[in-house]
Amino acid sequence: MFKKAAEEFQAELIRNPNNVEVHYELGKALLQQADFAGAVSNLEIAVKLEPENALLHYELGRAYTAAGRSEDAKRENETFNRLKKQTTSGQTPQ
Repeated sequence: MFKKAAEEFQAELIRNPNNVEVHYELGKALLQQADFAGAVSNLEIAVKLEPENALLHYELGRAYTAAGRSEDAKRENETFNRLKKQTTSGQTPQ
């Protein structure tokens, strides 16, 4: 299931390489397949395209954790918490 989804997302990225949602979904699918490098790569691109999106930082933190990159995971989780707090308090993320 995740393999087929990953293939479809990769095909979509050929047509639209800056699609944040596709990088996000592909990253999640690759994470489910234990392709940690691929998941990290796609989620890093998504974060670069949309750096104020808390959910992207959360998923990238998960991918870093799975890849054994604990310091990177900690940084992403801190960013996620900061953005989430700003969003829930009515502030615009900085």
